[in-house]
Amino acid sequence: MTLTAPGFLRATHRLIAWTAILVGCIAMLSGTVHAQAENSVLDKLMKKTSIKYTKNGGVYVAQFTGKSLKQFPMLIAADGDTVIMIAVVAEKEKFKKTPELVEGLAMASMDNPLLKVGLVKAGDMVVRVDALIESLDSDDLEKLINKAALGADAIHKQFSRNISR
Repeated sequence: MTLTAPGFLRATHRLIAWTAILVGCIAMLSGTVHAQAENSVLDKLMKKTSIKYTKNGGVYVAQFTGKSLKQFPMLIAADGDTVIMIAVVAEKEKFKKTPELVEGLAMASMDNPLLKVGLVKAGDMVVRVDALIESLDSDDLEKLINKAALGADAIHKQFSRNISR
């Protein structure tokens, strides 16, 4: 069978399309395998800590009690090679977003290099701590989770005048 120029181009385009699909599938599968490997590392580290938690999918939820922020969950998950710890300081319905508040959150984030303090897309005020999984042992992870919880409580206290109960 001889391919004419238009037939050859269609076959070439089809081959390019299938190659792109295959490359995409391989990338997706390798990302899934990588994420599963990171979750298994986090799983092993979490089991060695004294922190009590529940697990929902790949997210660990530890409950904390602070002095200012009474009861709050800390969400812990792996994202690639990074462990992310997030605590909601205040839901968006409980504070008014003002330029002064946003500036204060940015300043609080700069004052404590460990904590990322700010607003997420959903509008909630959060404290976030990130760390590379490979740099942690279970003691380091436990200390970071506790520092994130203390940070969330401190940020809640600092901005309590802006947060309704």
